Amino acid sequence: MTGNNKIRGVLLSALMVMSVFAGTVAFAGGAAAASGGTFSVQDETPGATTTLNSTVTVGSTLDNSSAQAITIDFSNTNNFDGTFAGTTSATVYYNGTQVSNATAQSPTNNGETIKVEFDSTQVQDGEQFKVVLTDFTNPSSDGVYTGTVDINPQSSGSQVSADLTIGAGASDRSGSDANVSTNGTFWQGQDLFFQAQDGSDSEGDTYQIRFAEDGGLVTEFSLDENGSAVLSTSGYDGDYYIVDDSKTKLTIGDDGVSNGAASSTDNASFEIAVQTFDATLSADSVSNAAGTADLEFDSNRGGYDVYVQWDGDVAASTVQEIFNDNYEDVSVEDMDDDDTNDTVVLSGLPADSTTELNFTDATAATYNFTFDVADTDATASDSITVTEAAAGEVAFAGSGSYDVIQGNVGEITVDITGAQDTATVVIGNDAQSGYQANMTVTDGNGDDQVTIKFNTYTAGNESAFGAPVSVSEGDDIDYGTQSDLSNLLDTGDYSLYATVGDNSDDYSTTVDSADSIGTLFITERATNGMNLWTAPTIPADADYSDVASLIEEGSLTQDDSIATGDYVVHQVDATGLEGLVAANDNLADALDNGNVTLSVEQTNPESNREAKVLNTSSTDFRIISDAANDTYYVAYQPSSADWERGLGGDSASVDSDDSFNATFTVADDRLLGSTSDEDHQSVTASFDTVAGEVSYSSDPVNVTAATGQTISGMSTYAPGTEFTVRLQSTEDTQPAFVKSTKVTVQADGSWSGTFDMTSPEGIGAGDMFTVSNTETDTTADGNVVESTGTSTTSTTSTTSTTSTTTTTSTTSTTSTTTTTTAASTTTTEEGSSGSTPGFGVGLALVAVLGAALLALRRDN
Repeated sequence: MTGNNKIRGVLLSALMVMSVFAGTVAFAGGAAAASGGTFSVQDETPGATTTLNSTVTVGSTLDNSSAQAITIDFSNTNNFDGTFAGTTSATVYYNGTQVSNATAQSPTNNGETIKVEFDSTQVQDGEQFKVVLTDFTNPSSDGVYTGTVDINPQSSGSQVSADLTIGAGASDRSGSDANVSTNGTFWQGQDLFFQAQDGSDSEGDTYQIRFAEDGGLVTEFSLDENGSAVLSTSGYDGDYYIVDDSKTKLTIGDDGVSNGAASSTDNASFEIAVQTFDATLSADSVSNAAGTADLEFDSNRGGYDVYVQWDGDVAASTVQEIFNDNYEDVSVEDMDDDDTNDTVVLSGLPADSTTELNFTDATAATYNFTFDVADTDATASDSITVTEAAAGEVAFAGSGSYDVIQGNVGEITVDITGAQDTATVVIGNDAQSGYQANMTVTDGNGDDQVTIKFNTYTAGNESAFGAPVSVSEGDDIDYGTQSDLSNLLDTGDYSLYATVGDNSDDYSTTVDSADSIGTLFITERATNGMNLWTAPTIPADADYSDVASLIEEGSLTQDDSIATGDYVVHQVDATGLEGLVAANDNLADALDNGNVTLSVEQTNPESNREAKVLNTSSTDFRIISDAANDTYYVAYQPSSADWERGLGGDSASVDSDDSFNATFTVADDRLLGSTSDEDHQSVTASFDTVAGEVSYSSDPVNVTAATGQTISGMSTYAPGTEFTVRLQSTEDTQPAFVKSTKVTVQADGSWSGTFDMTSPEGIGAGDMFTVSNTETDTTADGNVVESTGTSTTSTTSTTSTTSTTTTTSTTSTTSTTTTTTAASTTTTEEGSSGSTPGFGVGLALVAVLGAALLALRRDN
């Protein structure tokens, strides 16, 4: 194709597109007409606020045209006092498919007329629109009200009349579970409401339900005086459709009202599915002291109600209490009309659920439960026996099995119910495990529970540590006796015993005749490792929740290069320290007492100088215990810590190139079961101290006289560090200006700040300034230029030298880039990503046009 032919082809294509567009515009205004319409409401009660449904069939003069609006009008109807005043939502369907962007306009004619607009829709003769309008208010009196439905109200001849029946004479839906509708899915056993098309049939007319697969007859039914019927689906399973007395297949709207003939079986059929349903109780027998059992429902359907009935003379209110705790919607009903409630109703159940039933104080009896789905044939049953509780009962909570790491504090929960609030508890059996602790506990806060905290580190050494047990505030414990041990309580399993009441005069009764038995498993401990973190600051009163918050906000990050003024945080992972820490009141005292130690020593001392050593007794530590997760934090500022040249030597301070090795040691003889230093357990980690530095991404820094000018750089300070970046004009620059903004160091060490360079008025190209920061004394020159692509030669940046000496925590990419920038005289290449080396914008444009002309010449 030649160049001329190419141009001609483009012009012809454009004309074709324009002609198609013009044709579409001209076609959109074609004539419109409708044939047949209906009105129905979900609630026919006079004066009710409900949803109004309207259908209208496309007439022949609208065939192959388009529609954009429908108007519903009752303004010419006698005695009509209904209103669309509250209607704000509209949904429009065409041939069963929702039309986009349907919008209810503001009602007119005192709320009796409403227009619904929607996306332009191509329509065919005989096909149907359906409009759904919420919050319509019915007329206040029974009656039949004739209104109109108008497709494309801007045209003429398109109105169709339809009747809206309210109150007496309206279809009775009260005996139905749902409205039958084309393409709907319903459940075997549901009673479905059907309404013949307005005016099409009358009382006694016979319709049929047929199989969709082969058209075979299922059953016949007759319409009532309102032209409606309620259809039973018991025994149905599959796809079906309805035909009228002339054997015409019908389409049916969501309101159950026939919309006329269906074009095919697919456009007429609906599905009846079988609801699968099973109910299972997790226990055969429970006590009415504090007994519970799980009720599991398993079904292929969601959002259904279940009727619960039972054998025996037990009040419905009693059974309701069993279900009340964990089911959201529980009610009772009188199903046999004898003025006595006999059924519990569980509403809105999901397809599958497992819910705990509470049999506390339930009548002792065998409950043979029958579970019937309210609106289908689905049913299931199961039984449970509720036994009478003794005057008081005690039981170890849950399965009665508890685990604790050796040295930690275990929690043992005892349930005390019935008339008693006191129980006797024994931990261990001296004859079996060589250890036994005796106590009585009392539920003092009325929650029927007492949780015993058992310190496995102090157990067996009452003279040194006192009682090894305690309870939560509000409850009481009367500690009796325990076996004396010379060493830490061994790992292994220890029997638990409990009896109702106070048996402290003879603990052997509790062991020999326990009402409840459990087991405490003590497992081995370990000292696992140390991680290093850094932060710009650690609050003096920080706890483990603050640690999580600092990590989440990015102010506490893992790093082994610590900048001047930042904190180093030693995270120690060691199990079995909880009891030791509790015995010392806190981890700080355990450190002071030497049960655990932290040593930090320089690994690169200067020649002929002793290594710097941290004086832990005089350093201001931030110590945080997270015993629940066996994690402990020790934090301090190396720059303000107390350092010595060797232990007890001259004082010293850290330098930016120092390297240190930190060692955390568990040295407690009781916890380790040894007095030998060789059995101490240690974990180590190394870190470097580096100068706190701030560098700039370029020197000079170029900006334009505009808003949103970004200046950025890198820093060795910990992520989360905040400082101020300042721009100050040089002496020769007029008008003079000073600008500043706060920046934050990010996880990768970068920072950036945005400046408005449009004020004061007069700032322009050629103005110069100095960039500085409040954290260091590093600066950079700055220029206001016409464009940040302007070439500006720079000398070797002082900030690059600073950046070259940054910590090893800075990535190698950043260090390499900075060094290259400092050594190179083509700084403009990095700062001018928008320009072309050797060409201006004009020359580049000429080159592009020349290439295009050359290509055209070659084609010719």
